[in-house]
Amino acid sequence: MRHKDYQGRHLKSSSPPAHIQKKGRRRHPRKQRFLSDLLLVFAGALLGAALRVVITHFCDLVQYSFYGWDWTYLFINLIGAFIFGLLVSLFKVRFPSKGKKWYVFVSESAAASFTAFDLVFSQISLLYLQPNIVVLIFYVAVNFASCIVFSSLGIFLGSGKKSARRKRSGAHHQLSLGRGKTRLPGARHGY
Repeated sequence: MRHKDYQGRHLKSSSPPAHIQKKGRRRHPRKQRFLSDLLLVFAGALLGAALRVVITHFCDLVQYSFYGWDWTYLFINLIGAFIFGLLVSLFKVRFPSKGKKWYVFVSESAAASFTAFDLVFSQISLLYLQPNIVVLIFYVAVNFASCIVFSSLGIFLGSGKKSARRKRSGAHHQLSLGRGKTRLPGARHGY
């Protein structure tokens, strides 16, 4: 079948031009990508929030409260920070060839909605109303410092890299100056 272009000339190609191929609405790849990412974020957030509710229900640590401090939220945030750090390092360092859709679904939506940092801020506001300011400062410090430590631990374990100290240990380590030039570690600054 021969097709005509917009001026009525016959085309040599056996397939019709792109604007004639399919009748109806034209496809918008950016719009489709946005909608698929939006659907992935929605599904992952639903999964993460549901998992948080299940863990909160079965791991009720309110009985061990300390000045109104609910340990359940700290426990969930520590798990979420570790999982988030692990997944980010897996998708960005170890397996960067895996699709962006899995990264969006698992880490940006499921792990992010699993954490309960919004509840931490509501706990902070409730502790602020109490007269003991030391407990408030301790609560904020423990929450944020421990979540940073757990996230860093997840990144370290997920990246699969050995520490820099182990790589450099050895008597024959040389510093590289680029283009094949090397020097011994003690030969710095011309000594």
